[in-house]
Amino acid sequence: MESSGHPRHLSNIGKLTEFQQYLATRDKWNIRPNDVLVKEKDGKIAELQAHIQDLEEQLKAHTKYGVSQKVYVEDGYLPTLIDLIRQLREVGLPNGRSLLKSDHHSPHNKLVAKYFNHGGKEIPLDTARNYFVGKGESLIKGSQIPEDRKLFRIVPIDQA
Repeated sequence: MESSGHPRHLSNIGKLTEFQQYLATRDKWNIRPNDVLVKEKDGKIAELQAHIQDLEEQLKAHTKYGVSQKVYVEDGYLPTLIDLIRQLREVGLPNGRSLLKSDHHSPHNKLVAKYFNHGGKEIPLDTARNYFVGKGESLIKGSQIPEDRKLFRIVPIDQA
């Protein structure tokens, strides 16, 4: 037996449900039933744990080839190493193409800072960056290679 107010009750239930959904979007204090909150938080925790696992796997992949010991550059000869790397940047192949290509100069300064130490000390990235400037840019004062540190010349074998 259906009461005469049944349609009105259904309408009120619909409006109250709609209002409850609206309030949920404005709810700063998470005033909802505990089972709903726990379910949401568990879902978020699972999502974050999966994200953490993904990031840990990425970190392992990136550190797989990390260096545990850097190449030692004799104290005072960092400019010599920089000169050699600069020369390598300019080496051309018999077909006229460059041996090494890079859109930026940052791989070179990162190479020096990450894989070498100078006199037993870390080489700061900013120090390495000073030695490698873009085309058309001038070197920072003090980052020119002194002539007495230009000890080697890289030349093609047919010109040696």
